[in-house]
Amino acid sequence: MCIHHHFSEQPEDTTVGQGTTALLRCHLSDSNPPAVYRWKKDGHPISPDNDRVVLSLSGYLYIRNVTDTDEGEYQCLAENEVSGKTRWSRVSSLSVNEMLDMWSGESEGGIYLCLPLLPPPRLIALPETTVTVSEGGRVVLECATDGATATISWSHTSLVSLPHNSYTKLRV
Repeated sequence: MCIHHHFSEQPEDTTVGQGTTALLRCHLSDSNPPAVYRWKKDGHPISPDNDRVVLSLSGYLYIRNVTDTDEGEYQCLAENEVSGKTRWSRVSSLSVNEMLDMWSGESEGGIYLCLPLLPPPRLIALPETTVTVSEGGRVVLECATDGATATISWSHTSLVSLPHNSYTKLRV
C-alpha cells in the first residue's frame, strides 16, 4: 500500500480551439492499489457528466466540445484509498482559442468565403496493444483524439464492430 511521491504524468498548460477536445493528463504509475483521481477547476471539484467531461480511471481528464467557459486553472488529486495518502499535481492552465466567424462577401467582381479551419483529428491516447486480465476481471481501453471532432470505431475479433458511444461494456 504505497503511493509514489512523484507523478509519472502531470497536467500541462494547454491551448485548444473551441469545439475541439482538451486532454489533461495526470497519472501515478507506482500507486498500489491504483490511485483514484479527482480534478478541480479554479479550486472547485469537477463532476464528470459522462458525455462532455470524462474522467478516465487512469487519471486523464477529457473535455469534449470545449467552450470558453472551460478556460481556467486545473489541478489533479491522486489518492490511495487504502493508505489514505494523497498527492496534488501542479496547477495547469487551459486556454481556449475562439473560432473565427465564417464570413462571405462580394467584392471586385468575385465571391469570397472565409472558413475557420480546425486541425485534423490526432490520436492522443491509445490503448495498450496487449492487455491481460483474469476471467471475470475488468479492463478499460482508452482512446482519445484532439483537433476536429472524430468518430472512433472499436472492433473485437468476435464482433464486426462495437457501438459508437463513449462507454461500452462487453462480456467476452
